[in-house]
Parts: sequence; C-alpha cells; structure tokens
Amino acid sequence: MRVLVVTNMLPVPERPWLGIFVQEQIEDLRSAGLDVSVLFIRGFESAANYFRGPARIRRLMRAQPIDLVHAHYGLTGAVALTQRGVPVVTTFHGSDCSGHSTWQTAVSWAVARSSTPIFVSPELAKGLGCDGAAVVPVGVDLERFRPMDTGEARRILGWPARGIVALLPGSRGVTNKRADLFDAAQIGDALVAALDAGRPAQLRERVTAFGRTGVAEQVVSVYRSALERTGSRR
Repeated sequence: MRVLVVTNMLPVPERPWLGIFVQEQIEDLRSAGLDVSVLFIRGFESAANYFRGPARIRRLMRAQPIDLVHAHYGLTGAVALTQRGVPVVTTFHGSDCSGHSTWQTAVSWAVARSSTPIFVSPELAKGLGCDGAAVVPVGVDLERFRPMDTGEARRILGWPARGIVALLPGSRGVTNKRADLFDAAQIGDALVAALDAGRPAQLRERVTAFGRTGVAEQVVSVYRSALERTGSRR
C-alpha cells in the first residue's frame, strides 16, 4: 500500500520534539512494508503554509500513485481533503478538537465527517460527537518508558525527596498545556488544589516547581516517575 502522510508535526532541528510520535509511526509503517511518502506542512512557521498545502498535495499525487492519505491534526486533514481522488484518514491529537480553540474545533468537526476519523482518546471522540470512531492512542515504547521508584527517580534528577513536584512538559506558549496551573505552584497551594483535590492533606505541603525544555527523550521516563502531577491536560 502507498500511503501519503500529511502532517504539521515532525521533528526539526529547532524543535526536535515536535511530532516525534508521528515520525516514529512513519518509521514503523515503513518497517511493516508500506510505501510511505510525507507532506510536511510547517504551520508553526506561518499559517500561509496551510493555504499552500492543496497545490502541494496535488503536485505530489500527480507525481506518484497514492492509495491512502493519512492526515495528522484537523487542519492538515482539511488540506488532505482538497483532493478527492483517494480516501483520507485523519488522526485528531487533542488541541485540534478539545474545544480550546473554537474555530479549530469547528474545522475538525467538519473534517471528521468528511474523512475517516481516528482519535487518540475516547474523550476527544466524544467531544466531536464521534462516539463510534476508532480510538488509537499514540504508541509507547515499553522498553524505554517503564515505571520506577519515585524516590530513586528524584535522586537521579537531583530533585527534593519530599514534597510535591510539578513539571510543565511543554511550551508556555501552548495554552492548553495550562501554564497558569504551573505558575500557581510557585505561589502556594493552587496547583495542588486544582489537580489533586482528592488528597486535601497535601494542600498544605510545599510545592516545588521546575521548568524544563528540550529534555532528552532517553530521560523522559525518569521525569515521569519522579512526578506527582504534570501541569498539562489533553
């Protein structure tokens, strides 16, 4: 099968973490024997790149036969649907359909009904009114991401052994990462109250907040094991 992947998320030198899960899926599909081509729409550089997308996808499909288009993210799904020659599958990843951005959610609503939708969680599918849609979570490398003792993880990272540690695992500019909750940790108990309301005794504990960017993929699992909560939500 010849698949064209259309995505606005792929690792680049200045953002090596961007869409790493998309890149890994592409590599896995190729390892499984599929012929995979990629159209990378660099929407993070300019919204105009989305408008250039339809011409690019038509040129690419004239140059080589394609059996299926798999779009990652609602906006790129809209670009993929500008061609009607082959079926389109669209994977929705979160911020494109969570309701955080009204206009993006509206685009995703239309794309989900014009292509075959896949969601990374049941909640996202329900949010777009696609309860019966396929749910395929992003794959996890179980050799790399394994639970370990919280105390040992904190020792490796040089974090305090006691107290609640909050991590903002993304860019402050991405508003659905809830940097507001992360900032609240620095002024008292607000973060714990918002994320850990079921454990009121911990509301009196000191909250230690660390900001981290560009963390090597190899140590992400250690960070996760060292945490009580993260300042992020889907």
